[in-house]
Amino acid sequence: MREKIQYLRKNPLFEVFLLAVLNEPAFVSDCLPAVEQMWDILKIICAVYIIICVAEKRTDPLFFLLQFVFAGVLFLSTVINGGSLHEWFVQNAYMLLLGLYLTVRLEEDAAAVIKSLSVFLCGYAALNFISFCLFPSGMYADRFHSWDCWFLGRDNSAALILLSAMYVSYLYAVYWEKKRSVALLLSICSSYGFMLFVRSATAVIAMTLWLFCLFPVRMEKWRTAFTMKRCLAAGAALHVFLVCLRGYRIFYLPADLLKKANSLQVRAVLWERVAVLIGEKPFWGHGIEETGVKTAKLGFDWAGTAHNYFLNIGYQGGFLALAVLSVILLVTVFQFDRLAKDGRSRVIPLTLLVVLLMFTVETYQGSVWFWVLLLLTFRVDKIEAAGESQ
Repeated sequence: MREKIQYLRKNPLFEVFLLAVLNEPAFVSDCLPAVEQMWDILKIICAVYIIICVAEKRTDPLFFLLQFVFAGVLFLSTVINGGSLHEWFVQNAYMLLLGLYLTVRLEEDAAAVIKSLSVFLCGYAALNFISFCLFPSGMYADRFHSWDCWFLGRDNSAALILLSAMYVSYLYAVYWEKKRSVALLLSICSSYGFMLFVRSATAVIAMTLWLFCLFPVRMEKWRTAFTMKRCLAAGAALHVFLVCLRGYRIFYLPADLLKKANSLQVRAVLWERVAVLIGEKPFWGHGIEETGVKTAKLGFDWAGTAHNYFLNIGYQGGFLALAVLSVILLVTVFQFDRLAKDGRSRVIPLTLLVVLLMFTVETYQGSVWFWVLLLLTFRVDKIEAAGESQ
C-alpha cells in the first residue's frame, strides 16, 4: 500500500486528476446529476488518499490550523443559528482538504505542485473558453436566476479560478521555464478573453490591473515596491474607500462601457442592508444558510451573497470570523515579507492586491482559490527554493 501511495504522489497526471476531482466544474454539478454522483464518490476516495498522505508526512501545520479555526468558527455559527450544515460542508470541506494536500506536497516537491496546478488551471480555463466559443449565449441557465453559464459557471463565479490560472502559470514560467510559456499565454488568452467577451466589469478591471502591473514586477528596480505589507495595506484602503466611503462611483464609467451601469449602485444598497443584518448578530453572525433563506433576508431576489467578501464573512460569522480572517492575513503577510528573497515571487503580492479589489464587489462563494493563494504566499520559501534548485 505504501509503495502505491508513493507512486501516486510522484505521478503528475494523478495529481492533476486529484485537483480536478476536488474542484468540480459548475457545469457538472448543475447539469449532470448522474456524473455528479460519481464525482462525489471520487471525492471521498481522494479524501481518504489525502488523509493517508498527511498521516505519513510530517509538515508545518500552522497555516492549515489557521484555516481550520476559521472554518470552525463558521461551523459553530451555523450550528448556533440552525443554518445549513450541507452548505457549510460544500463551502469549507474541500477547501480544507485541498489546503491540507497542498501543504504536504509543497514540503515534498513545490515544483511539481506548481506545474500540476498550472496544467489543471490552464485546462479548466481552456475548457471554459471553448464552452463560450461553442455557446456564446450561454451553455445553460443558472437554476436560481436563469443567468447565462458556461463550463465554470457564470462569469463572476469563474473569475477567481481564471485569475489563479494566470498567476500560477506565470510562477511556473518564470521559475521553471526559461523561455516563453505556452501555458501562460494560453491561460491569459482564455481567461482574459472570456471575461472581455462576457463583459464582466469586475474581472476585466482586475485582470487588466494585474496584466499592467506585470511590467514593473518583471523589472528588478521596480519589483521591490510590491511588498506584501504594501499590497495588503493598499487592498484594505481600497476596500474602505470603495465601500465605506462610497468611492465605488469611480467605476461607473467602465461599468457603463461594459453595459452594466447600475450594478454598483444596486450593490451599494445591498451592502447597507447587510451591514444592518450584521448589527443584529455582531459576534457570531447568522451562520451559513441555504441560498433561498439568505436571499429572503437580504431582500433581493438576485442576491445570494453580500457581493462583498468581507461583509459576507461578517454576515456568516460575525466579528469573530472577521477577526480570525484578519489574523490569517496578517500572519501570511509577515511570513511572506520575512521569507521572500527572490523578486520573481512578487507576482504573489500583486495577485493578492487584485483579489482584494475583486472582493470589494464580489464574494466568490467558498473562495477555494483565495485560500490556495494565501497558502502559496505562506510557503513562498518552498517555491523559491525549488525554483533555484532547477
